[in-house]
Amino acid sequence: MKKKLLLIIPAVIILIVSITLVLVKKTDNQKQILQDNKVEESSKIEEVSTTKENKEETIEEQEEVKQEETKETKNIEQKQTTNNTAKETKVQEQPKTETVQSAPVQTQPVQQTQPVQQTQPEPVREQTEWEKLGISEYDYYNSPMWSWARVDYSVKTYGSLEATHQACVDAGNQMEDITSFTCNNINSYSGDYLGEMLKVRY
Repeated sequence: MKKKLLLIIPAVIILIVSITLVLVKKTDNQKQILQDNKVEESSKIEEVSTTKENKEETIEEQEEVKQEETKETKNIEQKQTTNNTAKETKVQEQPKTETVQSAPVQTQPVQQTQPVQQTQPEPVREQTEWEKLGISEYDYYNSPMWSWARVDYSVKTYGSLEATHQACVDAGNQMEDITSFTCNNINSYSGDYLGEMLKVRY
């Protein structure tokens, strides 16, 4: 009986110690889980606070940018108005002073202040072909395109290209003491046929 008690008591003690160790480990695990949860919650709170701060900073930056843009537009408008007023004051007529022969009278100039009107820029008109070439519209349609060319037989006189060319050829055939002749088509800047130029070689 004593031997059995001696065997049972250490077994019970070992069992109690093991149970207490298991309970201590569980409580430690629960404490660790609670600490981890607290750390996660605090990190989330910090992230939320940093995101809020970042949002507030971006909103402040956007407001500052908007304020700078409005200042710049105001400065530009003020410069435009000052330029317009300066131009208008230059354009205004100088006041006239009348002098009477009997007694000199001094008149002070009266400056008129006109409301500032912002003139819109006129729409840009595209240049015509003759303006690009620096010639008149008449020359564009009626003058030879080449500076060396001349119109000896005009289509206005003969009515058609064939008749004008034939008149040039007939004139060349009637000439004497020449080695050859050519009849060249002469066009205007616009490409219209103007007539023929008789070129003779002696």
